[in-house]
Order: sequence, then C-alpha cells, then structure tokens
Amino acid sequence: MALKPTFDELAKIATKTILHGCFLNSAANGKINSMTIGWGTVGNVWNRPMFTVMVRKTRYTHDLIEANPFFTVSVPYKKLMNKE
Repeated sequence: MALKPTFDELAKIATKTILHGCFLNSAANGKINSMTIGWGTVGNVWNRPMFTVMVRKTRYTHDLIEANPFFTVSVPYKKLMNKE
C-alpha cells in the first residue's frame, strides 16, 4: 500500500474491518455518543466517496443525528495508526 492510501484501498480495508466493529460518533445539544456498528457499505455515489450505515429510530444515536446530521464513522485499523 502507498504511503497515503487511495479511497479504493481504504474501502477494502474498511469493508474487512467493519466485521470486527467500527464506531459512529455523533453529537448534538452538548451531548456526545459513540455507537458501535458491525456492518456498513463503502462505495461511490456520483463520484463521491460514501459510507452508509443504518441507525434504528429507537437508538439514542438516531436522536442526535436528527438534531445534528453531521457524524463521524471511525474504522480502527492498527496498521494505519502505527507511527513509523
């Protein structure tokens, strides 16, 4: 893998890593929440990179996303986190 991975390389890593768990981080009205996710879809829509994840309406995270539609998906990948 190149020093700075391409989107396609990161998408392959994310697809494999999702099986082991990722995080959806959201915040609104001074409250912060991290929800674990074990599934998702990585791809391109109209030439824009996308990560799709479904959140049930019964989840606390859903309320935060309704209040503030911006969120972060964290995909832990040890190899990329190591300093060389």
